[in-house]
Amino acid sequence: VEIQNPNPHTSSSMGLLHELWSFVQAALDAEHHSYPTLRSPEERSPSSSVMTASIRDTVNSLVETSSSLLGEREARSAADTADSVLRATVVCDEPDEVTVSFNLLLVTALLIICFLTAYALRQSGFTYLHESGSAIIYGVFFGSLVRLFSTRAIEEMVRFDSEGFFLFLLPPIIFESGYNMRRRHFFRNFVSICMFALVGTLISTFLVGMIVYVFSGILKWTATLTFVESLTFGALISATDPVTVLAIFKELHVDVDLYANVFGESVLNDAVAIVLYKTVISFQFRTFTGLSMLIAVLQFLLVFGGSLVVGVVTGLLSALIMKYTKMQKHESMEAALLILYAYTSYLLAEGLRLSGIVSVLFCGITMAHYTYNNLGHQNREFSKQFFEVVAFLAETSIFVYLGFAIFSFEHHYDFVLITVAMLACLLARGCNVFPLAGLVNLARRGQNQIPTNHQVMMWFSGLRGAIAFSLALEARETLPNGHILLTTTLVIVLFTVLVFGGLTTKVLQLLQINIGVSQHDTSRYTNRFLDFDRKYLKPFFTDRKPFEESTDNLVVELDDLGRERRSDDDDDDDDDDYGDGYPIIEIEMDGDEEDGSSPEFGSPEDTGSEGGEELASYIHSIHSVADSVNSDRDELEDIEMRR
Repeated sequence: VEIQNPNPHTSSSMGLLHELWSFVQAALDAEHHSYPTLRSPEERSPSSSVMTASIRDTVNSLVETSSSLLGEREARSAADTADSVLRATVVCDEPDEVTVSFNLLLVTALLIICFLTAYALRQSGFTYLHESGSAIIYGVFFGSLVRLFSTRAIEEMVRFDSEGFFLFLLPPIIFESGYNMRRRHFFRNFVSICMFALVGTLISTFLVGMIVYVFSGILKWTATLTFVESLTFGALISATDPVTVLAIFKELHVDVDLYANVFGESVLNDAVAIVLYKTVISFQFRTFTGLSMLIAVLQFLLVFGGSLVVGVVTGLLSALIMKYTKMQKHESMEAALLILYAYTSYLLAEGLRLSGIVSVLFCGITMAHYTYNNLGHQNREFSKQFFEVVAFLAETSIFVYLGFAIFSFEHHYDFVLITVAMLACLLARGCNVFPLAGLVNLARRGQNQIPTNHQVMMWFSGLRGAIAFSLALEARETLPNGHILLTTTLVIVLFTVLVFGGLTTKVLQLLQINIGVSQHDTSRYTNRFLDFDRKYLKPFFTDRKPFEESTDNLVVELDDLGRERRSDDDDDDDDDDYGDGYPIIEIEMDGDEEDGSSPEFGSPEDTGSEGGEELASYIHSIHSVADSVNSDRDELEDIEMRR
């Protein structure tokens, strides 16, 4: 009203207000005509930020100019009113508490449906659709309903946010991978894992990038992409995410070395691909020269090595603090500190402009190796279960949001580029796995070889997932053709998860890969570093005595053995009597417990029943584990008695 009917005594101030209003209207009109499909405040945040800054500068100018014509109080009031009105015009109002609560309720209900479907799939034994694929399908269905019938506030709640993904969803998944991994299997295959994750990712990046560039930048068969854009796509699509395959491996108990190679490669590959993506995309503003390539290599090594050091140091500090503070008496505080230390490694690395993913992975491995031994008994079990539950929730949420993403963005489908990129990924995966596996087999000289059927399964396990999609989201905001790369990446992710993931069980059968293999490893693996670790590092960073640590390791192995037996006999009515999962076996002992004599276990032949054979196998497992940790024979017999 004041702008339309200016007061002649304040014509100068009202003129400024009128000019400011015209500027905002022109800016909003220009933004609407330039980007008519924009649907969210986040997508127009750069323009809004510029306009908001201009508004504030103009309002400050208004105050300075009008204070000479008006009183200071009137000028300040007019400026505050104009500022609040204009900022409300440019920046959309935040949804109220009721709307946010309702939106979160919808997401929570969808997660519950996903978990119930996952349970039904596991019980039914249906192998062509895994729970991750069902989560994506639910996301697609729910996203279509949101796009058709919901308000913009709900659409914003279900939009895939790459910043939230890297800050809140990905860190617990990566940390849990390091914290709960079978470290013995991981380090026994460490050389092959590093070959596939480091060298293999480089091969995949450059091969995919070159193939895409030939068809798009040279032959012009697809949308024209620059060399940097093609190489950036090669880096982001090289991030494998075989969550579906690994879940099936775990359920079917495949060979431990196959699981370790696929799992270890996927974990390290994610970290390497993220660092490599950031290195490649930096060439958008510089040319390829010998010096720039050398700087890029040094930058890659610095970021990866520095992130590794940050993660390991954070894990070691947590071990020392848990050792000398005796937090076992305060279990809640101990658990809280453990969780905070895990997240600190990620935030510290990101704050230092390093890779938080690399840092949190090696922090998880370090804390599992040292800090875990300094925890109280209850928090040991709690920590493993807590991180596993959080990671499972995060993974399911990610797959649901991948389904949402189909309707969250304006996509640009180039089917020739999608086909070329898919074939390039398969070819690059083959050039990655088979030659490197051959080199590993030559180096091992007949010991712990990677058989051909395992190599084919590793090639098949190269699914793409949320990390590739999140990097594509970042590329969409940075590269001129980023929107094309985003659509191509999303199609590849959905195809590999739904098709390759659904065929995993059948491929295992066709390749005749052994399933139902015991995950209980009785072999003793060592090298110079592990010997040094046992003699010096473990005693310094932990307060566990050698036999106490051996006993704990034995109990952990017995827990795993007991869970395996229960999972193999879920239909047995006597399972309810097994307590916490230990394989209780009814036996008769030759000897008198009351006189203190040591009882002797009868042989299978003496018992004359299947229980005797099971007992003999069980005792053999105990002895094998005990030998691997160098337990004393007398103390072992005491453990047998208690078990």
